[in-house]
Amino acid sequence: MNDIFKINIKALRKRNPELADEVVAAKEAPIEVGTAKSGEKYFKYKGIHFHSAYYPHVEAERSVARVLVQERDWVLLFGLGFGYLSRLILKEEKTSVTVYEPDVALLKSILQQLDLSELLSNKSFVLTTDLGQIKDEVMEKSDGVLEIVQFLTIPYKIAYLEKVKDFALEVDKSFTRRKLLINTMTLSSKVWLENYLKNIPVLLDCPTLDILKDKFEGIPAIIVGAGPSLKKNVHHLKKVKGKVLIIAALSAFHPLLKFGVIPDFVIAAEKVALPTFFPDRPETAEVRLMLADVSHPDFYLPRNTLKTYTFFNHYNAFAPQHMSMWGSEYRPVSGGNVTTTAYDIALFAGSSPLVFIGQDFAYGENESHVDGSPYGKQELEFDKGNILIKEHLVEGQENSRSHEVVMIKDKDGKLIPSSRSWVAIHDWLVSYIATAKEEHPEAVFINASEQGAYVDGMVHMPLSEVLEKYCDLTDDSQPAFKAIEEAESSVEPVDIAALKKSLLSNLSAVRGVLSRTKSITTLAKELEKKIEAKGISPELEGALKKLANHEKKLFKHSEDAIFIWDALFELSHQVDKIQKHEKVDEDVTAQSLKDIKQVGQMYKIVGDNCKDFIVPLEDAIKALEARSIDL
Repeated sequence: MNDIFKINIKALRKRNPELADEVVAAKEAPIEVGTAKSGEKYFKYKGIHFHSAYYPHVEAERSVARVLVQERDWVLLFGLGFGYLSRLILKEEKTSVTVYEPDVALLKSILQQLDLSELLSNKSFVLTTDLGQIKDEVMEKSDGVLEIVQFLTIPYKIAYLEKVKDFALEVDKSFTRRKLLINTMTLSSKVWLENYLKNIPVLLDCPTLDILKDKFEGIPAIIVGAGPSLKKNVHHLKKVKGKVLIIAALSAFHPLLKFGVIPDFVIAAEKVALPTFFPDRPETAEVRLMLADVSHPDFYLPRNTLKTYTFFNHYNAFAPQHMSMWGSEYRPVSGGNVTTTAYDIALFAGSSPLVFIGQDFAYGENESHVDGSPYGKQELEFDKGNILIKEHLVEGQENSRSHEVVMIKDKDGKLIPSSRSWVAIHDWLVSYIATAKEEHPEAVFINASEQGAYVDGMVHMPLSEVLEKYCDLTDDSQPAFKAIEEAESSVEPVDIAALKKSLLSNLSAVRGVLSRTKSITTLAKELEKKIEAKGISPELEGALKKLANHEKKLFKHSEDAIFIWDALFELSHQVDKIQKHEKVDEDVTAQSLKDIKQVGQMYKIVGDNCKDFIVPLEDAIKALEARSIDL
């Protein structure tokens, strides 16, 4: 171990001891190192010059120029090289750099040749050989506000083409997943919380999924999605009714009935009313509903069903405090659709194998969903990397939407057309199964969709073979029905007193926040007038301190309103974007006026949102009080 390597490893170990150990244990790559005309070092590997043999620094400056013309907060580099690019980028203010080095052997050789300890010690610099860490960082930093720039050099692209493809795909999928999550939170947070409060009176009569825990040991579970492949094998389910647990996505309910299959459970988490998805008909009398606590209240209306279960959603800010009051400890994880949620529920219930059908993650020949789904008959038009989907909805309406086409591999390795959202859910499922296998080594994970994407970690086999292998078709017993009956014989009571106390506390806090927003908006208006009339003056200092004091008390109140900032996710997101992109006015008076107006506008929105929650909170409290009297 030469002195340069020792210095580099010492610096690396302080930031990333695992990587330092990995580098020390690795074999060196056979690189050829030379001194350029400028006196700087360059190297050659696999017959490729990774830096200019004349002026590496100038070459790096030209490359960096392509990065610097872009808005950026974080630069993601493929390949460290001798660090010329990273050091130049880090000279720019407010820019951080993460380097993914695809070859630990090459990294070891690099660290033996050049003192990069200063770079390795820079807190704005991250070096990794772990693609998983890159995915995690992308998920963490992609907040819709932070500007991220990806960059790689031609030599690295030539030398590591396959790894470049993997890198680009994983970064893209992680970015898409994060973007979908942000969009979901931005558009839905407030609606979910309002739905939950409106659902509270009905939830008192809905058992939670906790009663299903381990009740289905040894019983297969079939999770049914509405993908185009469902028509290939759904008919097999008729002969195993009662022998297996059948959980269908809401969108798959109609297609199942079309084939004479009545699922045990239909799962839904929609935040808006969709009556055509689950109309009352004779078959619904044999079905149980699994509904998210934040589902639209219309889903909780009295229906001709056996029972309605509820499950706590990860987007419900009340859930961490309220779950135990409902007698629940289990909150299913989800990859972005209800079939992935159902998969986790089936695993929680102890089922094995866990089987997917109709979960294609891809388009069919001329359909995005199976015939009979609420999307009706579809027509697909592919054109230059995009797809136009025309839907003849079962409601009698027509709808058109377009998406970018993303390719994904099927079980034969062939690329088939998909969408960014499906690929993101598929990627989540792959990670989920890898973790589930470690925690549940006895469980078997099967994809019996018979077309669509290949899912790493799952056994791919036709549904007919799954049923032959795991179901005794000659046995007339109905273990799935018996398991449900046993589960429903032990329902935990709701702690109504604790729930009421929590809601009262939240109501008081919301009223406190609302009071402070009124004080802040009134004071902000007064400050606007004074600044417009007199500009910035010493006597304004007291008013500004008063404004800051109101803000402090507002945040104190909001600590007890556990949900309010989740409900205001969209506002917080918009404020972050404004603050990031807004240019500071050189005129102090003009900038102060702009800031005060923004404060007034922001807190007016906060106040308006608080008003929207007061009536739902009051109604939920009244419902709990009425139930207490009945008891």
